[in-house]
Amino acid sequence: MRLESERTRPLISVRGLCKHYPVRRASGESAVIRALENITFDVFTGEAIGIVGESGSGKSTLGKMILRLTDATDGTIQFDGTDVTAMSEAKFKPFRRKMQMVFQDPMASLNPRLKIRSIVGEGLTVHGIGNNQTREVLVRKMLGQVGLSEDAIDRYPHEFSGGQLQRIGIARALIVNPSLLIADEPVSSLDVSIQGQIINLLADFQKDLRLTLLFISHDLGVVQYISDRTIVMYLGHIVESAPTTSLFSRPIHPYTRALLSARTRLDTSSTGSKIMLSGEMPSPASPPSGCVFRTRCPYAISDCSKHIPVARELAPQHTFACLRDDLPWLT
Repeated sequence: MRLESERTRPLISVRGLCKHYPVRRASGESAVIRALENITFDVFTGEAIGIVGESGSGKSTLGKMILRLTDATDGTIQFDGTDVTAMSEAKFKPFRRKMQMVFQDPMASLNPRLKIRSIVGEGLTVHGIGNNQTREVLVRKMLGQVGLSEDAIDRYPHEFSGGQLQRIGIARALIVNPSLLIADEPVSSLDVSIQGQIINLLADFQKDLRLTLLFISHDLGVVQYISDRTIVMYLGHIVESAPTTSLFSRPIHPYTRALLSARTRLDTSSTGSKIMLSGEMPSPASPPSGCVFRTRCPYAISDCSKHIPVARELAPQHTFACLRDDLPWLT
């Protein structure tokens, strides 16, 4: 259970965050890819937040921006009350220890020329934690905690399976004792038989270490299992945010409802019908005017092309961004 102070002061506070990439078209004309647009949300200590949406919705970009792996075009990111948005790398270094990431492709994220001893222990060296002897002890202990044997310490990444590599990635992230862990599609490249083990490992660490977890995924079932709250993104925008139980039991935004209907169509006991969306997600280089979802939304009206919807609260902590207040499921 979180302390009262942890409920009132967010660990991560994002306000108006934008990420635009200038590009040049084949015709020679300049354009802007709007990867993220006016993202605002809070994350409190000890929470597990799921971030879902189709490919191209901006989920991974958001995670990298919070970690300052890519700079913001506009907006602010506060970590534990300190604005880190434009902080110099030297000043940001102590914060970097507190924020760690588990990447989607474990093999690509590990240096193939280093032994596991060096890979897992690198953060200890960078942040000046311990000496050579104590670091060795910490690495061995961490490998055991993620379910690997001691002899793993002297082997190379190519000697491990995908699931074992992801365990190594988790060990590397957690060994510096971070406050925040961002997991970016951590099981999407793994066999189904291994995915559950990694998810359970992350859930156990999140609970035992009181980690704050941002879990990025397109797998709604996994997000429902591991998350306290869920944020739904579409084309760089947050369209709905709610406690996970509320979101899955009563989705409000048409896009969220479409995502959930696509997930449940394989459940033969479900009585709900699948919601078909027309077309594909537009390019972030030329997003629709007004509501970015309007070109695929079966409930769009003329005003949807003229106004950008502002997030509004339907119930405590349950917000959605839609102009219409007469949707059939709201009455």
